[in-house]
Amino acid sequence: MEDVERLLQRGREHFARGSHALAVESFRQALTEDPDNSEGHALLALTLHALRRLAAAEVEAGRALMLDPESAFAHLAMARVLVGARRFDAARRHSETAVELEHDSGFVLTTAASVRFAMSEYEAAHAWAARARELEPEDAAVLSLLGSIAYARGDYASAGQYALSALTLEPDNVDALVLEGLLLLRSGAVAEAREHALAALREEPNDRDALALLVAVKARSSLALGLWWRLNTFLWRGKTSRAIVLLIGMFLTTNATRMLLDDYGLHRASELVGYCWLALCIYSWVGPARFQAALEKELAPVHLDPRF
Repeated sequence: MEDVERLLQRGREHFARGSHALAVESFRQALTEDPDNSEGHALLALTLHALRRLAAAEVEAGRALMLDPESAFAHLAMARVLVGARRFDAARRHSETAVELEHDSGFVLTTAASVRFAMSEYEAAHAWAARARELEPEDAAVLSLLGSIAYARGDYASAGQYALSALTLEPDNVDALVLEGLLLLRSGAVAEAREHALAALREEPNDRDALALLVAVKARSSLALGLWWRLNTFLWRGKTSRAIVLLIGMFLTTNATRMLLDDYGLHRASELVGYCWLALCIYSWVGPARFQAALEKELAPVHLDPRF
């Protein structure tokens, strides 16, 4: 059993550093030694969830619950996996069960609050996070979560206070660094926001929120690339079919406009519309490569997982 605990601890350390593939290996080794270890299955479920292997993650979370139905941690693992699968009703039930099982645990309350936050249920998330703070007033994780909730609700002043408090307690807290970066970017301090994004990525190279912040920084710092990014985000948000319909609609509208202008003898205006459409097509073709190159330059000092 001592070896099992050592393997689990090694897996936790790999997970904290963002080395998810190594964490999976450690957790699987631990479970080979002790197949009935509920915590090991829950940890493996969370790691597989981080790798977007949701079906396998749900299987492992289910095994953890089968082995220990009274484990708050197993319920939280299942809740996170179900949020990833967008099965919010079931995720809500598991998070509530976890809190019922360990209502006086700051860790459980914070984790359950983060699950509800991921579901955009800010009131419930804030209530649990506030209770967690009463239990753990100097926990940087709960402070950064409260800050993220405040930011999502548009209370930027409170978000800044929470981020500052979290960074005072734990200067390398990734969530607090990202939150502070978002606030700096919102205030127009692009260079400072970039430094916060890179600092967060140095701490946890595969953190998606930190990478998203860096993308937002690049979109803000370069007018041309930023325009492409916003256009691309608008076109491809939601279902792919909607984007294709919109693009076809733009093409047909462009041609209809040119035909109408030609009918009225406005041939120069018609040519201008055609050139604008051509420029948009070229821009959409060149933009991704330029944006990727800009990001790779920024990420040169950061060691990302090749599969990230």
